[in-house]
Amino acid sequence: MLLPLASAPWRGGRFVGLFALAFFLYAVGWGAAYFAQPNRLGEWLGSLLGSLAMGQAFVVGFKVRKAPFRLAAILFLANSVGYFVGSALNDAYVRPTGMLLWGGVYGLCLGVGLGIVLRESDHRVY
Repeated sequence: MLLPLASAPWRGGRFVGLFALAFFLYAVGWGAAYFAQPNRLGEWLGSLLGSLAMGQAFVVGFKVRKAPFRLAAILFLANSVGYFVGSALNDAYVRPTGMLLWGGVYGLCLGVGLGIVLRESDHRVY
C-alpha cells in the first residue's frame, strides 16, 4: 500500500529493500529498549529508539538533506499514538476485540505516519 507513495525512482525493489531495512532497524531499536526496561517506560523508549532508527534509514536511503530529524519525529508521534491508544483499547475490551482494535489503530496511525514521511522525503530526494 505504501509503494505508490514512493517517488518514481523508488518504486519497486529499491523501496521494498529500504522499507525492510527501516522496519528491521525499528524492531531492533524497539526490542532493545523494551527488553532492557520491560514496562511502560521501555515501551516509550522503544517507540523513540525505533522511530529514530527507522527515520535514519529513510534519511540515508532517500538522501534527505533538510530537517532529517523531522522524519523521526513524525514516525515517533504516529507510532506512539497508535501504540498507546491501541493499548488502551486492548485493555478496555475483551479478547479478541481489544487485540483487533489495537492492531487496527496502530496500523492506521503508523501507516499515516509512513505516508507523511514518504511525501516529506519525496521533495528532498536527490
